[in-house]
Amino acid sequence: MPGRSHHRLPRRSFILIGPGRWGSNDINLGVQVRYADINHSRMLIEVARQLGGFVPEVSFGTHFFQDLVEAGIHYLPLYPDTDGTRFNDAFLCESNNVLADVVPDDSGFADEVRIIHVPASANGRTLTVTMDGETDRAIAYLE
Repeated sequence: MPGRSHHRLPRRSFILIGPGRWGSNDINLGVQVRYADINHSRMLIEVARQLGGFVPEVSFGTHFFQDLVEAGIHYLPLYPDTDGTRFNDAFLCESNNVLADVVPDDSGFADEVRIIHVPASANGRTLTVTMDGETDRAIAYLE
């Protein structure tokens, strides 16, 4: 699914956000994709939510992660259940999903896959992500 949609979006102008480890062969660990399915993205955010006392392992340090680094795709592991982390689920879940406009053949996946046009959903504002690798902190905000 990401492979079909990412070829229809402007290259390096979108962020992929999803659960667990991307690039895994095990669908229970995360999103089963190949590098070619995501290589047009600007950033990949792996959301590691705690479930039953277990936090999924993210891609950091794997061959998949190395492919991202070599391609200049920014990577961010996000742990929304960690103290001090704020994550705006409402923006992601309540913003207009334009999946059917981008990939009409995949409109049946609208409950699982969301494509959000940020300026249209945020009164013309754009999303900025600032990361500091030395402190392992990041912030994303609308400006």
